[in-house]
Amino acid sequence: MKKVIYYYITLIFLIFIATSDTILSQETVKERVFETYKLVAEAEKEGADVTQISKRLDTALQLIIKWQKEGDEKLITQAVNMLDEIKEMLPSLIEEGKARMKMRMFTLVAFPLTSALIGLITYIYGPKLVWRLWLKYRKDWKVKRR
Repeated sequence: MKKVIYYYITLIFLIFIATSDTILSQETVKERVFETYKLVAEAEKEGADVTQISKRLDTALQLIIKWQKEGDEKLITQAVNMLDEIKEMLPSLIEEGKARMKMRMFTLVAFPLTSALIGLITYIYGPKLVWRLWLKYRKDWKVKRR
């Protein structure tokens, strides 16, 4: 009798572990999704282009929803792998975003300075150049008296 009770207790304990493992995995997946989303939002604030990453995150979320409906472990494994790939891609995207922001700042400063410099050079040397070219091409003209 003790063996039967021992087996029932062991069976109940194993069932409890199996169901609690599923609950823990759901909570872990939720935490990973929230963490990944937070990292994507921070990367966007840093200036990274997150369009492809957000599409991948959406695909991972769709896989998680399918997993919750169907219970297929392959789907959750695929979704977790996607989340890990997204986390790995974010640092390089942040660096690209920072470089793009620096280039944009350089362009915003360099274009007006270049325009002002060209205008100043034209103002100083323009009239001399125009009159020299005018005289060079019109040197053979003769003016008649009336």
